[in-house]
Amino acid sequence: MRRTTAVLAIGAAVALASTTSAAAAPVPEGAAGYDSYVSLGDSFTSGPALPPVVNGLCGRSGANYPHLLADDLGAELTDMSCGGATTANIDQGPQGANPVQVAGIGPETKLVTLSIGGNDEMLYARLMMRCRMVAARPHFLSNPCQAALGWQIPGMLERTQAKVLRNIAAIHAKAPVAKVVLVGYPRIGGTEGTCAALPVAPGDVPWMAQVEDGLSGAMEKAAEQDGNATFVDMHEPSTDHHACSADPWVNGVVAGSDGAIGHPNANGMRATADAIRAALGA
Repeated sequence: MRRTTAVLAIGAAVALASTTSAAAAPVPEGAAGYDSYVSLGDSFTSGPALPPVVNGLCGRSGANYPHLLADDLGAELTDMSCGGATTANIDQGPQGANPVQVAGIGPETKLVTLSIGGNDEMLYARLMMRCRMVAARPHFLSNPCQAALGWQIPGMLERTQAKVLRNIAAIHAKAPVAKVVLVGYPRIGGTEGTCAALPVAPGDVPWMAQVEDGLSGAMEKAAEQDGNATFVDMHEPSTDHHACSADPWVNGVVAGSDGAIGHPNANGMRATADAIRAALGA
């Protein structure tokens, strides 16, 4: 899949993040003019079960990539991200006690990051739950999850792309001068082979990777359609950091002290912050 120039710029930064979780070297306060930063997104942004917890209702961590990036940039952060959020919660309606997320943006906002789409039509929930469930039952196919869900995915991704594009437009309307960065999702699984962390049928592994890449592609296309947003890909940089790898950026189905099941761990958050910072040139 074609990647944007901004994506190509992140390689060195994320390569470093794959070997260490140490904080990036700080830069002067308000570096590159990004002194006011608002983060929007779902649980891949908020960082559930990743200490320290700063908002339990949204599973929001003080060590998620928005907090790391804000520290790196010397920026004042308004973190609106919330676990379970969909594109509708970005610009159309609140999510329980969490207000509609664009409410955190003001005309003075200089930087907005957005990572959303995985919860729309329960895409990731279907991959993580349905694929595990059908693999545990007797089946005669190597790819039972693809056989059950595959026909639904293209339409889901097309609809998600349109909704993400709408979200970006809503951000521009709230903060016309802000730099808008659309942040893709890191890999959960690899392209072949299973493991205890991702117990799905072997034939479903490459298909799941295609679905994840399809979501990344839909997000990139939304940024291209908008024409004034930067897409930061995390799918390709995390090729060797999936849940079954020796150095995962995302947890598998076993919960630990480093993030929730199926969500980024501390190294994954650090890698994402570094990738965004590199794309900003800050």
